[in-house]
Amino acid sequence: MQTMKQCTDVSSDKLMTYNFGGSAERDCSKRDISTSGGVITIDSVCNFNGATSTSHAVVSGDFNSAYTVEVTSKREGGRPIPGVAPGGETHMMIAAKYVAPAPPASGRATSS
Repeated sequence: MQTMKQCTDVSSDKLMTYNFGGSAERDCSKRDISTSGGVITIDSVCNFNGATSTSHAVVSGDFNSAYTVEVTSKREGGRPIPGVAPGGETHMMIAAKYVAPAPPASGRATSS
């Protein structure tokens, strides 16, 4: 399991959205988003570098102090990914929580 710690403020969040937010419109033939009882469900089919990725994501939490994202994806075509069987499923869970304001000299992101 890989763990990453990231300090995000309003300006870095806007920058990430600006840099990566447009890929869904460009690269995804399907992007269905629904909300029910505070849970967001996203189903998508996207093509990146000759590989088609079909994903199902469930996002839940209060979004002020914590949220969880669970993603199941299946990738077909494209170059092989080390450790992933061709056509196999991958699973990812993101558990995010507000801890405290980022320190001024935090460098914004660290991984451990």
